[in-house]
Amino acid sequence: MNPTGAQQSAQILLVEDETIIAFELKVRLSTLGHRVRGMFRKGEEACEAARAQMPDLLLIDIILAGKIDGIETARRIRALGPTRIIFLTANTDESTRQRALTVAPEGFLLKPFTEDELRETLAAALARPL
Repeated sequence: MNPTGAQQSAQILLVEDETIIAFELKVRLSTLGHRVRGMFRKGEEACEAARAQMPDLLLIDIILAGKIDGIETARRIRALGPTRIIFLTANTDESTRQRALTVAPEGFLLKPFTEDELRETLAAALARPL
């Protein structure tokens, strides 16, 4: 375990179309000992980045700017190779949740979430083998 309390450091792609939330998350992830490999507003951009270098973990909002949503983005990135997925969402309706579950994510973070919830969700996701 490193001094920040994170059990494992991860290379993370952050896909969030709300700029303030994205920058806040980047700071929080860095504080927890992780490296944000890129921040993207659109799923299409995240897919291109994942093709170049597959992340350990994809932290992705379900609702995104662009032509494809977070669920389809996660599906496409997972098809490229093994990566862990945590969905961020303020949208908790059952049909969206069921659709997200078809991607087999390692977790969900409901906005707004605490730093403890972020830390615990990341640790649980990273503890799972790819």
